[in-house]
Amino acid sequence: MALRVLAVAGMSFGLTACSHATDPKPGDKNYPVENPHPTHYIEFTASIPPTLSVNFQVTYLANPAAGGPPDTEGTCVTKVGLSETAPFGVYLPLQLKREGDTYRGSIAVDRFLPGYCEWGVFALRYRETHDEGDEFEPIAIFSTTKSVASVGQLHLWCVRDNKSSSALHFEQCGIPISMQAFIKPGFENSIPEDQRRSYRVDTSPSIRSIQVTFHDINALPSAQAFIKP
Repeated sequence: MALRVLAVAGMSFGLTACSHATDPKPGDKNYPVENPHPTHYIEFTASIPPTLSVNFQVTYLANPAAGGPPDTEGTCVTKVGLSETAPFGVYLPLQLKREGDTYRGSIAVDRFLPGYCEWGVFALRYRETHDEGDEFEPIAIFSTTKSVASVGQLHLWCVRDNKSSSALHFEQCGIPISMQAFIKPGFENSIPEDQRRSYRVDTSPSIRSIQVTFHDINALPSAQAFIKP
């Protein structure tokens, strides 16, 4: 069976894709059919310190070029504005098994049959549960136009937002250069070079494994020297 993965042409909406009220739900006619015998899996491993809590989500999208135009019976897109559309999406939590600070699970690339809307896997996303927003950020974007079949270790850095008015002190996660409102510029040079900006991968669905390490800046011995008050 041929694997279905959304092509790179859809990446502009994919990077900001989020669920919509009009996305198909289980039981709806446009909801994808589960593959009774999935065979293609990507092994996922995350290292998460006990001071952080992270959820993961796998995104499956319909091909926006499949089916008919919006408001027709065969459409595979949903309206997200007066004149904008987005492909139907299914957003599923990734179940992981914990062993100490290591979490492991598998992403079923062919979890759904392509069907009329040509469903395919599109992204692996994460969200630190104490993040102020409710959006999941991408770790991996899958595309058949990519030839990369392996990646090195990915690294994401998290810091508590001490400026937040909330008692929760929301976590901000990303790469050091994107968090200069919370940490001093010198922090990036204090960590190994290969951990500075390797936070996301655009890759082929033929990749066999993905590994990501989350770092809690607040838990580092040198935290006070780099965290802005």
